[in-house]
Order: sequence, then C-alpha cells, then structure tokens
Amino acid sequence: MRFDAVIFDIDNVLIDTRASYIDCIRKTVERYLEIYFHFQPSRSPLLTRKNIETFKSLGGFNDDWDACYGLLLYLLTLKPKRRTLGNLLKKIDFKTLLKKNLPHPLGVRGAEKLFSRHYETSIPKNISRSNPVPRLLRPSRSTASPRNDNAFPQLQKIQEIFQNLYLKEYVWNERPLISKAVLQKIKGTGIKIGILTGRSREEALFVLRRFQMDQLFDSIITQSDTPRVFRKPHPYGLLANAKRLGKMLQYLYVGDLPDDMLTAKRAKTKMRVTACGFVQASESRDEMKMRLKKAGARYVVKNSQELLRLVFGIQL
Repeated sequence: MRFDAVIFDIDNVLIDTRASYIDCIRKTVERYLEIYFHFQPSRSPLLTRKNIETFKSLGGFNDDWDACYGLLLYLLTLKPKRRTLGNLLKKIDFKTLLKKNLPHPLGVRGAEKLFSRHYETSIPKNISRSNPVPRLLRPSRSTASPRNDNAFPQLQKIQEIFQNLYLKEYVWNERPLISKAVLQKIKGTGIKIGILTGRSREEALFVLRRFQMDQLFDSIITQSDTPRVFRKPHPYGLLANAKRLGKMLQYLYVGDLPDDMLTAKRAKTKMRVTACGFVQASESRDEMKMRLKKAGARYVVKNSQELLRLVFGIQL
C-alpha cells in the first residue's frame, strides 16, 4: 500500500520513554503512597515497567498523570496487612484485574466506577454516598486533607510529584527509537510526516529539539492542542493532522498502545488511515502484538527498519 503521510506518536515510538515517563510513573506512585498515605518504603520497586504497560493497555491513560491516578485507585483497594510498600507488592495481581470484564477504554471514569465501591467506608462526610461515581475522587477544594488516611488520591498532588521528578531527573533518560536519518529517508521520498502525542507542546518540542528532529515534521498535534474530552482514543488529533496535511491523503498512524490503534479505527469514517503498532519498546512484544491487533492494528512492526519496509511498500 502506498502511503502519502505517516503520523507518529512520540512516547515509545519516536522516543524511548521507558527510563523517563514509565519509570517516573513508578516512582511517582511510590512517593505519593509514602507521603500522603504513610506507606513505609521498600528496597524492592513496587511496580515494574510491564505493570505500567499492562495498566495503560486498559485504555484511556495516555496522560501519565491519569495513569498514576488510576494506579493509585487500584493499589489502595488492595488493603495489605501492614502499610508498607513491601506488603502492598505482595497483593498486586494484574492478571486477575485483566480477567475482569472491563470496558475499553477504561480511563479515569472507568477506574473510578470499578474501584470506588472499595472506598465506601472511607468516603469523607461531605461527599454524598448517593453518587455512584464520587466526583471528589478527583481533586477538589472540598476533598479531605491530603494528610488524612481516608482521603482519595488528588490529581494536583500527583502532578506536582511527577513533574518535579521528571523535569529534574527522568527527562534526561530519553533516547531516540526512530533516528533522524530514518525520518529524513521517509520525508525525502515526498511523504509527509506528522506527530500526534499525549505530551504537552512544551515537552514535545523540547525532546524533538534535543534530538534535532523538530524541523522535519509538517504537522504536530499535542495534548496542548487537544481539549481533554477529545484526547486519544478520540480521533480528534488524527483529524486535526489530516486537516493540516490534506484530507484525501493515505495515512499511516504509528503508535505503541491499543488506544493508538483505536484512535485510527475511529478516524476511518472521515479519513483514509491505517493503524500500525510499534513494539520495539514493549516489555512483552508478543503479548502487546496481540493487544494491538485486537484493537485494530493492520500492521505491527518491531523496529524502524521494519517500519521503513512497510512505508516503502516492501513485503513484511
């Protein structure tokens, strides 16, 4: 198939974020539990990179702050015998979680519905129990004090911890997965290239400039350009790229998560787009390949060389 344009996700497609965003999620969750829920630290990490990948594959967690929030909702339902990260680690069971009949994408609201019943006995008095999905699971002025053991996770506090860790340390751990030379090779044939990412514009441009890629792209759509209700897997970002580059072009969208494949699937009614999964950074490639295919991927590639073969019409 001949493609006129290729749209890339950034995280774990253009840029390896396992040692940046993924590890920052892991550390943010631990730090939040220690500071606001008084869990004692442990020498062993609470969450693995595969845990994060598995949880994000439930859908609706392209925003890493939301992923931290959803993970905290899940972890706080586990009720370990002692409030230590080591005891909490023994309770984690993502295989059982995946066996549940979960909606896809799950997202923040789905996580609140799924886990909120476990909070019924600890809802602060000023929260109505008649609301099946307590809105004050999310940050609010009337939410209980963050030092109160009965408080729910607060997104504002999650953001503060995450950004402090990411900007001071984890941002420098990022490395390209798809090189500037590969992008130049694609663009050199007349194919347009663009970006659809859950990063803010500031963070997207920072990493693209750092690796001298920013001038290559014909269109960049970031989280900053996207209303919250229209973030992936909503097709808004792909359609915005198509509006800039040309609605009648044949597009290839390259992403690493099922949400990316679902985004392309939902955009098909208004543009010609093919979904391609990219699994080079996956912690379990065969497992992720199945998830991507199930979500709508027509192709799944392991690295940039396989991607080049696909873009140039060479049989995989």
